[in-house]
Amino acid sequence: MHEERQMNRRRRRQLAFHDFPGGFSGARIFSDNRWVRLAQIIPWDLVDKKYAENFVGKKAGNPAIESRMAFGSLVIKEELHLSDEDTVTMIGENPHCQYFIGMEEFMDKAPFDASKMTAFRKRFSPEAMAEINEAIIAAQKKDPPPPEENGDDDSKDNNDGTLILDATCAPADIHFPTDAGVLNDARELTEQLIDELFESSTKTEKPRTYRQKARKNYLLLVRNKRPGKNLIRKTRKSQLQYLRRNLGHIEVLADSHDLSARQRSKLVVLHEVHRQQREMYDNKCHKVEDRIVSVFQPWVRPIVRGKLTAKTEFGAKIALSLEDG
Repeated sequence: MHEERQMNRRRRRQLAFHDFPGGFSGARIFSDNRWVRLAQIIPWDLVDKKYAENFVGKKAGNPAIESRMAFGSLVIKEELHLSDEDTVTMIGENPHCQYFIGMEEFMDKAPFDASKMTAFRKRFSPEAMAEINEAIIAAQKKDPPPPEENGDDDSKDNNDGTLILDATCAPADIHFPTDAGVLNDARELTEQLIDELFESSTKTEKPRTYRQKARKNYLLLVRNKRPGKNLIRKTRKSQLQYLRRNLGHIEVLADSHDLSARQRSKLVVLHEVHRQQREMYDNKCHKVEDRIVSVFQPWVRPIVRGKLTAKTEFGAKIALSLEDG
């Protein structure tokens, strides 16, 4: 436990408004600011719990940035639709944002570099984000905002105004998927799982994965500027065989080792990728129901948009509404 605490810093108690005689160390903080109000309803204890799960069993490394700072930075990025660099700039300039991420005093720059945002995203899985979001919604339902006073009793029946509806896509940050590329990513992920399981197992002989040969086979395709159909199909077949072989090794190692929740989740995705790719290979097609286009973001789906520059986009389909501006 002592070693885990070195890796994962617990959240510090943030000082309340009355603890700052002159404000947030000289910066003016308003209690009705949206970041201050949002900080009151986010279940930080749950955020801390989900964040700490990333460090179970970790025995070495530098202490991680606090959970509130990591999660709060992701919220600011999504709320304001900013890039990683702009998010860090916003935090460095806005004292309310610094209060939101749990800083004890105002600083004239952000406490971390933009490159840390990638690590923050990896430490909050989609399942953890969904659980935190549900807790936030539940907290809002328990304490709903008071209704606005309006002297006109017939205002609820007023249909005046303008409502604009539009469907769009929130593109995911993934490279353009190809069957061979997805298989290569899946194969490399199985090799990582084999390394992890073998390291903690009692077996003396490590399963052979032929990773160098498999990598060379894949590079032969991607380095070809105009690969023919035969080369593409041959590469897919080879990667399928390597993937199936590695999955078999993992099943053997898993018999004598308890898989973690993260490893089980990855294994489910890998089996589904192999099933889909085998089905498309046997049927000589490139379409399958709920096709996985990224082993690292298996929830991403292709969406046909019909645009001239990008006929297909990959991400979540969302509906937007704009009412009276």
